[in-house]
Amino acid sequence: MQQAPERLRAALALRYRIEDEVGAGGMAAVFRAQDLRHNRPVAVKVMRPELTALVGKDRFLQEIALVAQLQHPHIVPLIDSGEVDGVLYYIMPYVNGETLRQRLVREGALPIAEGLRLTLEVADALASAHKRGVVHRDIKPENILLQEGHALVADFGIARPVQAPGQERLTQTGVSLGTPAYMSPEQIDGAVEVDERSDVYSLGCVFFEMLTGEPPYRGATPQAVLIKHLTEPTPELHRTREPVPEAVRDALRRALAKDASARFDTASAFASALTVQSFVTPISSTASAPAATLAVLPFDNASPEAEDAIFAIGLTDEVISDLSKVRALRVISRNSSMRLKGTTKDLRTIGRELDVRHILTGSVRRAGVSLRVTAELVDTTSDTLVWADKFSGSVSDVFDVQERLSREIVEALRVTLTPEESRRLAARDVADVGVYERIARARELVYSYEPAALDKAKTLLHDALARAGDNATVFGWLAVTNAWSLLLGTSSGEASIALADAYAKNAIALGGDVAQAYWAKGIVEFMLRGPGAGAPFTREAVARERSADHLIHLAYALSLIGGASEAAVLAEEAVARDPLTPMLQWYRAWILMRVPQANEAAAVARAVVRPDFLMGEWAAGIALCYSGRVAEGLSLLERVPAGENAPLLFEWAPIMISALRDGRPPAPSSRLLEWTKTGDPFGPVILVGMYAKVGDRERSLYWMQFAIDRGVTDDRWWAETDPFVGSLRDDSAFRDLVLRARSLHKSPRV
Repeated sequence: MQQAPERLRAALALRYRIEDEVGAGGMAAVFRAQDLRHNRPVAVKVMRPELTALVGKDRFLQEIALVAQLQHPHIVPLIDSGEVDGVLYYIMPYVNGETLRQRLVREGALPIAEGLRLTLEVADALASAHKRGVVHRDIKPENILLQEGHALVADFGIARPVQAPGQERLTQTGVSLGTPAYMSPEQIDGAVEVDERSDVYSLGCVFFEMLTGEPPYRGATPQAVLIKHLTEPTPELHRTREPVPEAVRDALRRALAKDASARFDTASAFASALTVQSFVTPISSTASAPAATLAVLPFDNASPEAEDAIFAIGLTDEVISDLSKVRALRVISRNSSMRLKGTTKDLRTIGRELDVRHILTGSVRRAGVSLRVTAELVDTTSDTLVWADKFSGSVSDVFDVQERLSREIVEALRVTLTPEESRRLAARDVADVGVYERIARARELVYSYEPAALDKAKTLLHDALARAGDNATVFGWLAVTNAWSLLLGTSSGEASIALADAYAKNAIALGGDVAQAYWAKGIVEFMLRGPGAGAPFTREAVARERSADHLIHLAYALSLIGGASEAAVLAEEAVARDPLTPMLQWYRAWILMRVPQANEAAAVARAVVRPDFLMGEWAAGIALCYSGRVAEGLSLLERVPAGENAPLLFEWAPIMISALRDGRPPAPSSRLLEWTKTGDPFGPVILVGMYAKVGDRERSLYWMQFAIDRGVTDDRWWAETDPFVGSLRDDSAFRDLVLRARSLHKSPRV
């Protein structure tokens, strides 16, 4: 066991207490330590003197400064760094988990869905680093940590910036740093230009090993392995646990190309080639047969004061959120549950309408600082009481009551929690009742989906933030509120996107178990870099909380990149979890159009028109037009309100009326054009069809190119499904764009 240098121990003593060595490699020794200021474990990496001498102390410290800028949910962040007596060190959070290497040693080859998921998480981390000018240069299973089942990329310590030719490099030219089994050919050659494509190759090697249990090249010595990287053909996948789809094989072959110019240019491009195959299998497979189905009806306010009703609503929301984290349960989302507030329907009828067996009802009484909660769980098929309990205490005990209530329900339903689910039920990021109430009121406003309500929610959440300080839950809900403003078109532009992004990043960086923050980050990435970029974050939100919002937006993203059939499965689950919310039906109709299932899409769209849904005519009108019911759709679009006070999205109504009824070219306003260029990419998709319909080839092709650049790579939509681009399907430029979309994701034929 190596000891950390005493001078280093002494220099760090005021902040960190170095404990034992937990690992060692060719670059550094790793020590577990305690962060005395924040009372948390950290990892101290002490660089080996020979590596410091080889690369150069000053230049290495500059590279560490670059690494400190990296912030991403799948990158282990850098906390601190420095130098003591020529000894370089840097400090990261201590990840309480195992490395991918340890898992591969224990399990051998992984299931394809699992290997894909981890590869996409690493690719997303690399893409983020590459945008900062940092190439990892040592991607291998030892540097991929697994925390709660998700990948964290560590050890960017030997990374160097990607710089244009002629610029000074921070590390010495020709230094080969890396691990033989995963090194790219150009890295082995000591090439001057080693860029992000080298990381793509290394990740391809790791992915190959996840699928087969061994790296692509093996040899008796490190030198023999290096030679094989340079000279032997790219190996084919063999001895995998299950058949590997051809799209995955194609992507892996390209990632492992000897010539860097033949590989994917970026980690994002590699991920996009795998995206369609990646998300649905691990997410939807466990949801098809839940162990139990449950609806939580709004708890009654039994308090003497009417304003205490929000306390009952808040507790209802939190219990639904808790139970949605349990994968063996299908829990009706809060939107549908809240629509049943004050209902006179009997529980058997509600159970049939929501397709659930169990229903939880309860009441909350708050009097001063006293709190009393009663709850009953009923089996609706037999109309029998399964469980009942009462919880008493002070208002400050609401968090303990919430956890106890959720655990007792899970036990009554005879569902076994995984250790991770149990930990997450216990996690509480808010301890202040005043903050709790503000979040509850804001959440109620957010789920109204009305622009004015979103502004009020933001005010409440800023008040909560001022009271709580930096808080992951508050930041998460601020991210959600701003993301909804973007989706509904009530805010747009780079500044609005950056604000939502900042809130989401803050929530994620604070380490709270805030699924909403990942959902909001997914929306931001969706708008900035396209559906394929947003999907990994939305998948993370689904993994943390299987809510209808998270499921439907993952489905929507997949539908735009060629995964319409898989998206339809997720959309169906989302609607099953939230059957009374019409906005989800609109998304489902849009996805069904892309399958295509026009008749079913039209039927779903018609159900969206409801007196309690402001966007009903707009949503149904668009869906019906694209489903082939143009006259019916236009009749609804003609009823959509106009004017500056109307939601921005409503401006699509006159554009479609102009093109489809009057034969006149679209004339989008300046604010709609701004939103179209920075918002939801369904806007450019509409413009492609409308300009094609009136015979404006140039503008139609312009917006098609724009949509593909925004990540809409569903070539089948362009080539076969969009009902308004028929005049262009024999156009050579149009066909070239279809082929470009197809090349970006290897669209499966389903």
